[in-house]
Amino acid sequence: MSQAKNTEMSFLRPDVEGWQLGTESPEGCVTEAVVDTLLDQVSTDICVLHAGALNVCPLWLHATDDSLLESAIRLQLEKRGLLPESSEGQLIAFKVVCWEPTRVLVMVMALSTQKLQEAQLESVTAKAFSVSPLYYQMPANAMVVWRELGEDVVAFTRDGEVVHFQVLVSADGHSCALELHCLGMQLDSEGVIPPLEYIVLVGLTAEQRPFLAGKLEARTGVKPTFASALSPKTSIETVDLLPPLEQQRRQLATKRGRYKKLAMGLAAAYLVLLMSMGARLYWTQQVVASNRERQEFLAHKVADVRETKARWQQIQSAVDPDEYPLEILSLCVEAINQRGVRLTEFGINSKGRIILAGEADSVPMALAFKSTLTGQQSLSRYDWSFPQPRNRKKGPGAVFKATGTRNDYVTN
Repeated sequence: MSQAKNTEMSFLRPDVEGWQLGTESPEGCVTEAVVDTLLDQVSTDICVLHAGALNVCPLWLHATDDSLLESAIRLQLEKRGLLPESSEGQLIAFKVVCWEPTRVLVMVMALSTQKLQEAQLESVTAKAFSVSPLYYQMPANAMVVWRELGEDVVAFTRDGEVVHFQVLVSADGHSCALELHCLGMQLDSEGVIPPLEYIVLVGLTAEQRPFLAGKLEARTGVKPTFASALSPKTSIETVDLLPPLEQQRRQLATKRGRYKKLAMGLAAAYLVLLMSMGARLYWTQQVVASNRERQEFLAHKVADVRETKARWQQIQSAVDPDEYPLEILSLCVEAINQRGVRLTEFGINSKGRIILAGEADSVPMALAFKSTLTGQQSLSRYDWSFPQPRNRKKGPGAVFKATGTRNDYVTN
C-alpha cells in the first residue's frame, strides 16, 4: 500500500553508511539529514527497514484464492526453516508479484527480530513500516546493486515489481560477480525472473570496481550501467510488518487510551453529578428563601390581623349595641322577675366576661333568678357559672355570685 501525502510526513531510511531522517511535504518536497541521535529515540511516521533485517523468499503457489495464500505461505516458510519463532508482532508480509491461471508468484518477507536488535531498530517508534528495495524506483526486468549501511544489496525486478532482494555475502569483485550470477541463475531456473534486460550498479564507477562490471557482463551478456543514486518513489510503499516492541507499545497506548477515556468519562459523570447537586442545592435554597419570604409576609399579615382584632375589641363595646354595658345590665335586670332579688355588683372585663353579684330574700328566690338568667334568650351568647347561693351569715336572706363568659368570643 502507499502512504498518501495529504500532510507533512517524516520517514527514516538507511543510507550508504548510516541513517537518514527525512521530511516530505504535501507538495512532494523532500529534505533529509543524517540521524544525530540513537535510533531508539527516533519517532517517525514511516520507518524504512534495511534489506538485511528481512529474510526474503519468492514463491510460486498453486493457489488462486486470496484467503488461502497466508496459510500456504506459512507452510512454505516452515518447510524452508524461515518461519519466525516469535508469536508477537506482525513478522511476515507478502506481496503478490503476478497472477497466472493456475498459480501465483509472491515475494514473502520474514522480519528477523535478531537482525532488528543488531541494527538497533527494535525500539524505533513508527506508525508504519516499509523496506528499502520498495522505497526506490527500479527498472523492469533488472538486477540492481547498491550499497546500504556498509553492505552490498541486490534486488531483482519482474515487470517493474521487486521480486527478490538480499544482502550480498561476497566483498571482492570476483566473488561478488559469481554470487550475483548464481543468484540470478537460480531465480531464472525457478521462473521467478525473466531474462535480464538491465544491470544497474548504484554508487559505483567503472574505475572503482571494473572487475565486477566486466565479470557480470561476461557471465550474463548484459552490459552494466552505472548510477550515482537511486531515486525514491513518489509515495512510500508500506508493508504489513510490525516489530514486537512496536506492537507492545501500541497495545499499551491503546490501554492508556481506554483508561484515559474511562477517566474522562468518570470525570464527566462526576462533573455532571456535581452540577446536578449544585443545581438542586440552588433550587432548594431558592425554595427555602421563597418560603421564608412567604412566612415573613404571612407573619406580618397575622400581626396586622391580631392588631386589628385587638383594636376592634377595644372599641367593640362602643360601636356594637350588643356590647353596651348598660344594655347587658338591663338584660340581667330583666331576669329579676320577682321582688326580693337585688343586684349588688355588676361588671364587664376586657374579654367580655360578665361579673355580677346580688342578694335574695331566700335561697329559692336566688335559684329562681339563676334559672331565669341562664335561660334568657337575649343572653344565650354567654355560658354562665352560677355557684350554689349561700345564706347570709348575719340576718335573713341569701347571697349569690355569677360569671358569664362569651361563647362566641375569639381569642388570639
